[in-house]
Amino acid sequence: MRSFNKIFANKKLKRDLIKYLAIIFVLILLFLVFTKLTAIIILMAASIAVSLFMAVVPLRWLGLEFVTFASILSAVISKSPLIGAVVAFILISFHMFITRSLNIYILWVVPTYCVAAFIAGFFPATNIVALGIFMTLAINIVQFLFSLIISPSQLPKLLPWSITAVLINMFFFRVLALPILSMIT
Repeated sequence: MRSFNKIFANKKLKRDLIKYLAIIFVLILLFLVFTKLTAIIILMAASIAVSLFMAVVPLRWLGLEFVTFASILSAVISKSPLIGAVVAFILISFHMFITRSLNIYILWVVPTYCVAAFIAGFFPATNIVALGIFMTLAINIVQFLFSLIISPSQLPKLLPWSITAVLINMFFFRVLALPILSMIT
């Protein structure tokens, strides 16, 4: 009992202990109450991390991006087309900026992601894997068609990126989507 009293006699230690207990309490609450907002924030943070990784790693041909997965899942989780479109806008804009991809493609890439996430917000989470794969294909087909019309000389660079983006996002939706949804429902 004396050692316990000594701990609380030290005011700085007492403040630090209370601060750490409060942080632990908040983390436990976030873990136990894995809310929709928390899920969206975590998805956005993961997308930003992947974008930062791609900015450092010189693999511009590799279609590794987490924007599609995060924005489609955010739209479905929130059941809000507007939230999906806003998340998509923020994430794809950041991705294009940080990976130095700001060029003519921004004219159709950003709207394509926003529209796909907006549309996904109207669908229930019951078949998220099929919805995610369909939206991934739609995004890449639209981007390919715009590139074909506006800058066909860039298609040899776009094709490997699109193929890997589709395959990687199919993997994300098949492996990650259902476990994430099951944590918040």
